Amino acid sequence: MRTPLVALLLAASVAALPGCKSEGRPPGSAAPPRPQLLADIPRLDRSILTDTTGAEDAERFTYVVQVPLDSVARFYRAQLAQLGWRIVGDMGDSAQVSLYATKGGPALWVQVRALGNLATEYTLIAGGGEVGRPAPAPGR
Repeated sequence: MRTPLVALLLAASVAALPGCKSEGRPPGSAAPPRPQLLADIPRLDRSILTDTTGAEDAERFTYVVQVPLDSVARFYRAQLAQLGWRIVGDMGDSAQVSLYATKGGPALWVQVRALGNLATEYTLIAGGGEVGRPAPAPGR
């Protein structure tokens, strides 16, 4: 009796697969290439990439590094300033720091979070504007 039930469930699962496709793309087609919005943003040495995602107008990379939170935050404050970014938001405490920066294209967020044992997770997020057009002010 179990074999027909298993076969029925398997058939139902396979029948549902065609519905699991991306909207607007033919089945089997490759996803469109992501923008390289974070290509010029430096990463700390020995960072380990743990997650990445993106869309047509946004990109996000998450890393873990064995460096204290305050050192990671200080690195990004200095690097962004040297690269011509204007930090317009800088908030945080001993457990996390959030930086918001603009430069004339998509906005940039740097989120830094202490993990313990001197490990830190940091996430770089770019998006929210067109290249060459200033990002909107926060809250708009």
